[in-house]
Amino acid sequence: MSIKKWCKNSECPYFKRIEVPYTGPNSVEMLIVGESPGSEENRQQKPFVGPSGAVLNAVLKDIGIDRSDVMIANSCRCQILKESDGIKDQNIALKLCRQKLVKLIKATKPKVIVALGAFALKQLLGKQKIMENRGQFFYSEEFDCQVFVTVHPAYVLRGASRHFWEKPASKRSMKENLLFIDFGQVKKYLKEDKVDSLDTKAYRQGTSQDLVKMLSAKRVAVDFETTGLDLANPNVKVLSVALCDTEGKPVVFFAKRQKDQVLSPDGDMITGSSDVFPAGVRKILESEKIAKLVAARPFEERVCRKMGYEMKGPIHDVLAMAHLLDENGHSYGLEAIADIYTPLKGIKSLAQGMRHSLEELSKEDLLKYNAVDADATLRAYNVMAKYLATDPALARYYLHFLQKMQDMFADVYFNGGTIDTEQLGKDEYELQRIIEESKEALMGMLPDEIKKKHEKKLSVSRPEVIQDYLFRHPRGLRLKPHKDYLTPKTKKPQITEHHLKLFKGVPFIDTLLRMKKAEKILGTYIKNLWLANKPDGLIYPSTIFTRTVTGRTVMAEPTIQTIPQRGEFAPYIKRAFVAPQGWLFGGRDLGQSEIRIMGWLAQDPVILKALKDKIDIHTMTACIVNKVTLEEFSKLPKAKQKEYRQKAKGVNFGFLYGMSAHSFRAYAKNNYNVEFTEEECEDLRQAFFSYPNGYYKLPRFHKTQGLKAMRDALVRSPLGRIRRLPDAQGHDQKTRGEALRQAINMPVQSFSSDLGLIGMYMFWLELKKRPNLAKKVRLMWFLHDAVYFTAREDAMPKAMLLLKKCMEKLSAKYIEEKFGVKIGYPITSDGKVGGSWATLADWDDEKGELKEKAA
Repeated sequence: MSIKKWCKNSECPYFKRIEVPYTGPNSVEMLIVGESPGSEENRQQKPFVGPSGAVLNAVLKDIGIDRSDVMIANSCRCQILKESDGIKDQNIALKLCRQKLVKLIKATKPKVIVALGAFALKQLLGKQKIMENRGQFFYSEEFDCQVFVTVHPAYVLRGASRHFWEKPASKRSMKENLLFIDFGQVKKYLKEDKVDSLDTKAYRQGTSQDLVKMLSAKRVAVDFETTGLDLANPNVKVLSVALCDTEGKPVVFFAKRQKDQVLSPDGDMITGSSDVFPAGVRKILESEKIAKLVAARPFEERVCRKMGYEMKGPIHDVLAMAHLLDENGHSYGLEAIADIYTPLKGIKSLAQGMRHSLEELSKEDLLKYNAVDADATLRAYNVMAKYLATDPALARYYLHFLQKMQDMFADVYFNGGTIDTEQLGKDEYELQRIIEESKEALMGMLPDEIKKKHEKKLSVSRPEVIQDYLFRHPRGLRLKPHKDYLTPKTKKPQITEHHLKLFKGVPFIDTLLRMKKAEKILGTYIKNLWLANKPDGLIYPSTIFTRTVTGRTVMAEPTIQTIPQRGEFAPYIKRAFVAPQGWLFGGRDLGQSEIRIMGWLAQDPVILKALKDKIDIHTMTACIVNKVTLEEFSKLPKAKQKEYRQKAKGVNFGFLYGMSAHSFRAYAKNNYNVEFTEEECEDLRQAFFSYPNGYYKLPRFHKTQGLKAMRDALVRSPLGRIRRLPDAQGHDQKTRGEALRQAINMPVQSFSSDLGLIGMYMFWLELKKRPNLAKKVRLMWFLHDAVYFTAREDAMPKAMLLLKKCMEKLSAKYIEEKFGVKIGYPITSDGKVGGSWATLADWDDEKGELKEKAA
């Protein structure tokens, strides 16, 4: 085809390039301005016909507008080559093209101009920083119309899954949904002739009439403002609460401080103070009929408890909803969620940089700051609820799993956990002693020449000192570093734990690693435990659902999720977690859960038969990889059986998810302290997946999951949770390989965690039905796949049996009823009981006592 040139300005640096004209009718409501043409646009002589055009077409279709009714233009009619064109040439071309663009706008007289990307933003409004202005309307006097700013489709396409615009909104990531969300605002403006943006004019103080009206609302967004987050601190005050049942119209009620007088146990009158809201606020919060919308549970419930009442009715956490809709997001704070899903941008700016001293804000500023949070919460919920509704399986997961678990943890949070501060102090002192002795021993091993070289900064913790002694200095050990642990740029040996573990038996390294473990326990866990310990001797960790991409829970403030479970120093932190006097510490975890789930999902006959015959899976694997029968295994000496099973654990958890023989060698050494040669690892892998004695159906499951990820850029857990994996469709081999591994891991690990949590939830419900038992049992935490609680000594047998029933039977029944999933393997769980977390010992369910005692 012949290429026509309309531009006659030879002064333009792009004069000889192909020119792409504007397309659309002469009079329009919407004019869209992009950046510059691409190669496909040059070829077809039309703007937005490549991949970016496919996205734009889908977005326009989503808001019910035909592309033929829209004028589409570019900031520059000729292609700008960003990588090679100089800024000066770009600016000249844009300046010359702007004249044509202005002429077009005045001729078509659009009601709204949509600026796609940074060039369009600068060309139309002279503004910079696209993400700061994204999702906002700006009235232009020059064009006498609104200009709406959003990202260019090319921005969304980078790192997105293939053809994401064809998927339901719930299966797209936040980034993939940006243009759909933003054009929704444009549609609303065209329909209502009203700009939707951060406007605080309608924000006001609430009245009694507002409260009467809200009592008939279906849902109300709730947001409290306090002087601090530590609600156990009596000095932390509640300042205000914002309620919002209509977008853009939140109302705020300020707490009044009143004096209270109560009798002490000794009969003395004590004068204190409390925060009080109008009675109608309490009625709304305690109404079973009104759904409450909040950001980041269970903080709002904690505030209610502090004020003497309880938040009731369905409670929706918009941050948890956002994480469910896109687990790959970079932030799950309310401001970030509002920036993406609502027209309210930069909401925290209303605090005027005083977020941590809200009490010092004027009443007017506090009102705006509080009100915008409730407004943003309602708006975000309304958008995300629609997105969830497009995916029935994900909506079911939210309703019957995520929301129920949050209900439970909001209640369980207040049980706390007892800390033995005396024991904590002893362990802190002992760890400090070990660290100092280790430093002294390490320093004594260093040759004088190395000490002299580093005398100005001599420390056995400095990487330079360690590198010299172990690898580089002539008077050092001159160890040969492993090629996989050389810093790419400098080629210096890495001083990582994994690298150092390869030199097992070297006294300096063994002492150094021991010291670092002690420092980790002391600096990360014991220190934080002291900080988190409340005056009542309890800690109150929060259970968070928005920290992991698989949805597994994390416990924070203090962090106890990552406390070491094994090793020399694990007791130094775990024995501080104790049961109160007259109570016992109990735990129950799912037995070999991930292996069982994998066997079920893969329908592996060897695993399923072993489970049916009640054969221990680690024993089964030991027989497979050592090529012995179960009968032959049973005749081996006990020490040999133990050795085989220990190796089998590493084999199971390594190859279960398809690990290569090369990777498995390092994995087995680092995690199980078991050493294999490369050849042995390959032999083990082949035996593990061999037909007919090995788990030969697992590779097919691995392949199927990988194909699903490459086809859909996502996989699902058995309960319907989505893991979005856009890298599975990418070209980079390393990132694609990681995405395919996650496609195998996620359904198993997510379901294992969910199964344990549902067991805990059923236990929580069963305790509510048994008030007498509930008085003697305090449900506490869920860590990994284990439920932890404390119980009075006389109630422990009954509590353990009830929890066993909940984790093994009632959880499966709940899953079948709510999700239509029938679990095809026997669920088992193991109980442990002790005076502290560190002293937990195996529990005999049949005899209702410790197995050691029974023996």
